[in-house]
Amino acid sequence: MIGDGRMPKPRRIDARRVWDIRALDQAFDSLPGGEDHIERNPWDDVCLTGDASPDARNERSPPIEFKTYTPEEWKQIVCASPLGKRERIGLGAYYAARNEKLSYIKGAGIGTVERLEARGFISVAEERGDRVPFYRITPEGEAAWLRLEND
Repeated sequence: MIGDGRMPKPRRIDARRVWDIRALDQAFDSLPGGEDHIERNPWDDVCLTGDASPDARNERSPPIEFKTYTPEEWKQIVCASPLGKRERIGLGAYYAARNEKLSYIKGAGIGTVERLEARGFISVAEERGDRVPFYRITPEGEAAWLRLEND
């Protein structure tokens, strides 16, 4: 913006470059657009204080609603949706290590593990008390991975 003249050049004071704040303000005010040209995002106005009363929220704010699912409903939703990128990464890693037990897959967190387990693609191979269990790919998981590989 300095190069095309929309903003002022800095001044050199010793080894430092310093901008005149008044010149910056004046140049900024002369830029096209302004507050009336900015499209508002309704999520910017959402009240995050927990007070959902109409007085506490902007009338343009979308309503905040959270649906709570039972474990069985969640499992049905997961099984009905296509495999996500991280699930494919995780399933591929479990397939590559099908003769081993894994507790961690790089790029696939606990949510990914939970979705793969809900689909029946992996199962707990070894419990370790209060620590993360080891998982192993199931025959259904191997079949799903081979289908992905062939597509």
